[in-house]
Amino acid sequence: MAQKVNAIPTLDNQALNLTTFADIPGLSISTLNGSGWIQLTYSASLYNTYAGSNQASFQLVIDDIAQPDSTAKQNLGQAAFMTIGRSLAYKLGAGQHTIKLQGSAISADIIISLRRGNLILDEPGY
Repeated sequence: MAQKVNAIPTLDNQALNLTTFADIPGLSISTLNGSGWIQLTYSASLYNTYAGSNQASFQLVIDDIAQPDSTAKQNLGQAAFMTIGRSLAYKLGAGQHTIKLQGSAISADIIISLRRGNLILDEPGY
């Protein structure tokens, strides 16, 4: 059965974890689906509050397994705003699945600005 689910951050100005990937609160979806393809799309509006250049990284995790092809990295200058995102298709087996977005920053002080982030699961039904 086709479905579309959208998740957003649970905190305003959510800071990214320093140097290692960590779950972003609110950007997680649990789904029960039949065997088939899903489309996962994520994006985040970032603000670098660090007093210098910085780098943000994101990755998708499906059923506690990081998906290397989902990684996106973006360099941000001092006081820079930028949006980062990806859209990817995956084939899943039937059953319960958990999909999470994780993020990290090279230096402290990159935030997802005012909950402007999302994780969208689109299951077209084929």
